[in-house]
Amino acid sequence: MDELPVFPGGDQACANWVAKKLKYPPKCKKEKIEGFVIVQFVVEKNGKVSNVKAIRSPHPDLAEAAVRTVEKMPKWTPGKVGGRAVRSKLNLPVRFRL
Repeated sequence: MDELPVFPGGDQACANWVAKKLKYPPKCKKEKIEGFVIVQFVVEKNGKVSNVKAIRSPHPDLAEAAVRTVEKMPKWTPGKVGGRAVRSKLNLPVRFRL
């Protein structure tokens, strides 16, 4: 891959966007469940996010909340090989902290 996919505004903008949009599941809040959910997704050639799934999570409700948030992401700048846009699979750690 010559160029990796880029979230609008870069990595820090991505972290800020996720933090702002993420809804902490009430059950997990009540039970004080924290941790990282690793979300895997594809950035399509047109920049849309697809095939979103949690590949690691401390709790199924946290996984669901993280996946729902990533599915709503704005379009990315797609990754490129030889100057042409390509589909790219990415992993994104989503942190849940009380």
